[in-house]
Amino acid sequence: MSLILTAGTVVLTAAAVPSMATAAAPPAAGTGRLVQLHSLGGQGSFAKAMNERGDIIGASVDAADNYRAVVWWQGRRTPTALPVKGATAGDINEKRHIVGGVEAGLFLWRGGRSVSYLKRPAGASFGATFINERDQVAGTATDSNDASRAFVWARGRMTMLTTPKGMDSRAVGINNRGQVIGVLTTPGVSTERAVLWQQGRMTELGTLGGESSTPTAINDRGQVAGTSAVAGSAGDHPFLWQRGRMTDLLTGTGATAGRVADLNQAGMVTGAAIFGTSDSRPVVWRAGRMLDIGLPGHTGAAFDINERGDVTGYTRTDPQSFAVPFRWRKGQTTLFPEPASDIAITVIGIDRRGVIGVDQETSQFGNIVLRSA
Repeated sequence: MSLILTAGTVVLTAAAVPSMATAAAPPAAGTGRLVQLHSLGGQGSFAKAMNERGDIIGASVDAADNYRAVVWWQGRRTPTALPVKGATAGDINEKRHIVGGVEAGLFLWRGGRSVSYLKRPAGASFGATFINERDQVAGTATDSNDASRAFVWARGRMTMLTTPKGMDSRAVGINNRGQVIGVLTTPGVSTERAVLWQQGRMTELGTLGGESSTPTAINDRGQVAGTSAVAGSAGDHPFLWQRGRMTDLLTGTGATAGRVADLNQAGMVTGAAIFGTSDSRPVVWRAGRMLDIGLPGHTGAAFDINERGDVTGYTRTDPQSFAVPFRWRKGQTTLFPEPASDIAITVIGIDRRGVIGVDQETSQFGNIVLRSA
């Protein structure tokens, strides 16, 4: 199959896959096709996030050269502008409800004309927001004194989450049970400590022996994946926390450091493992076992995993080369043709069919969005 690349958004699709034994084998050439997604009429589009249905949210330039929050619905190349003035899209759930920012605070768009707003407190600002299938929104509010607190916005009410006196907190994610993950910090100190909020109570997740830990993702089983400092090690290690216990995912692997990117409902974790000083490999942890899903002679990292266990990320042949998107499925690593990008590409997600969304930055067109066909 050929590669089609133009200014805009594209999606990646995958081909048939062989057995697990071929996971490290180079893929056949030309197995993927990129499709450009359209803008609102201007030049430039930006992708922010993608849900399991394949809907992509972001921003696009209209004919009047204004950036507007948009969604590219699954299977459609033309974006739909959100009917919310001054909106910035932040996250989208599987019900296709979108949360994001407006000048006065936050908005929650449920499709049609249904829009709810959360006005920010005087002098405060809102950080990144995350939405679950129950339309519960987790976020962070920072006041005029630069103190930050994690909160949940649900059913029209904003609830601040428990934070020890003299400390700041920040939300990182929320699952469909309403459990929120985040971090505690001390003002003026960069060290973070992973925490979990549930039913009004805060639980510190601990570390792997070092001073800091940061959660990345939580599933509906209450499993939390993230990264922690390790006593006696210069590099951070990825962890999986469940039932009050934090497990080092690098134990017995020979890797010296690593990081977590995502976690699915089955407990599969994806991210990167580092061997030596800089050889980063995209990996998947399944049932406590780490599997290298990269290509010989390449470095890279896995970014997102769907509920079927398909993984997407990027890979490169050397530190100076441009990153190239890949998709891993049932032991097959598919390398897609290199986009004509002269700055950078960012893989934003993979849907339940294995379609990949990519945001590409170029000096000629700015940001464009791609999707696999």
